[in-house]
Amino acid sequence: LQVNEGFDSFQSVWQARTGFLPDGYYYNLFALPAWWSHRAGNWNVMTLGLGAGTTWRVLQGALPADMHQRSTGVEIDPRVVELGARWFELPLGDPEQTVVGGWDARTALRQIEMRYDQVVLDAYANQMEIPPHLCTREFFAEIRSHLAPGGWLCVNIGGFGLSDPVVESVSSTAARAFERRALALRVP
Repeated sequence: LQVNEGFDSFQSVWQARTGFLPDGYYYNLFALPAWWSHRAGNWNVMTLGLGAGTTWRVLQGALPADMHQRSTGVEIDPRVVELGARWFELPLGDPEQTVVGGWDARTALRQIEMRYDQVVLDAYANQMEIPPHLCTREFFAEIRSHLAPGGWLCVNIGGFGLSDPVVESVSSTAARAFERRALALRVP
């Protein structure tokens, strides 16, 4: 799905089976925290910037066998949610996969009281820009307040390497809000 994107970029990806996408897709790295957590049971994930649901489909087929995914997805553009349901098998009306369309990520965090094992932040404007209000210390503190003990924040950040000023700035801001070091992984 390309929406106001460049020729080499995309907003959402679909394949017939759930699980990992071919090499080179950053979505695959979102499965790592579930494996690193070494536990069974429900895995509650919130995706801020749901798009057409690619993160959910990757996690559905990539989580450990003894984990069950329960999801909340927030997508600011209701039309993208409609396209996701029509073309990407985005489940609407599933009690274990709640889609919130038309809300900004910050608004959603203030309205939803649930705690999550993982929050995925994958929100962009104009293909390359993380909206400024979604990379502040205050915003990351809001996310932290929604994480269960041992929970994970995963952020898709575009840059020209790990020492890119945007990558360094967003990572250090998140680290200050969480009072922990941030781990940055480069998508091969």
